[in-house]
Parts: sequence; structure tokens; C-alpha cells
Amino acid sequence: MYTEQDFIDIRRKLRRHRVALAIMLAALLAAYVFALACGVKGLAYAAAVLFGASATFGVLWSLLPCKRYLRFLNDMRQGSSHEFVGTLSDVSSQAEPQDGARVLPVHLVLDEPKDERTFYLNVSKAEGFPAPGTHVRLRCFGRHIMEAEVL
Repeated sequence: MYTEQDFIDIRRKLRRHRVALAIMLAALLAAYVFALACGVKGLAYAAAVLFGASATFGVLWSLLPCKRYLRFLNDMRQGSSHEFVGTLSDVSSQAEPQDGARVLPVHLVLDEPKDERTFYLNVSKAEGFPAPGTHVRLRCFGRHIMEAEVL
């Protein structure tokens, strides 16, 4: 389900966000310096406030989620995975955020031992995922589904 293209896409997205943020912050910094040079206090205050708000917003809402998702993909690629065999009992339609990605909770009734576990499927990888009631083998990193094979 996860390919090298996923890594390329998130790196490209991270680069675009960094460039856009840098351009916006440079323009606001230039406005601030211009306002100070001309002695326009109101414009300098406004530019300083906008600079701080833009930097905070850009980092918290743009850069950090992309970096967290890239770290998650790297951990998934380098970490150990486990296989689980069982029958899918439910695939939720409500997405929730986790590790920088939006995921769907998937409930699996294991063959051995008889137990029900919850795993997480990336929303962007949900297309083509087996329907509830299907007997599957899931390869997972932690609780995140990396691959699903119908048995």
C-alpha cells in the first residue's frame, strides 16, 4: 500500500510549504523594515503582528504535520512489522487524526488467539481495502496497516 511515491510526495509537499512560508515571511519582514525606516509606527506594529502570526500558523498548521507524517513513513519503512490473520468485523467511516495522517479504525477478529483488535488504515489508502466479513492477512507497523492480503 505504501510506495516510494508516498515519500516523494510528502517531501515535495514539505518543500512547497517551506518555500511559501519563507516568501510570505520575507515580504512581511520587508514591510516591517520599510515601516521602521519611514517612521510609520502603525504599519510596523501591524507587520510585526502579522509576521508573528504567520510564522506560528505556518509552522504549526503546515510544516509540523508534514514533518510528522514523513517521520512516521520513515519509521514504518525502517521498523519491524507484524502479521495478523483474521476476519474484518468493521471498517469505520469516521476518520481521526493520528501520527500526522487521517486514519480509519479497522476492527479485526483474530484467528489465534480469538481476540478482537483495532488497527488503523490511512484514509488515502482506503480505496480497494477489503470489506467487512473478509478473511485477511494484515501486515502492520504498530497498529497501522501497511498491507492487506485477502485469504
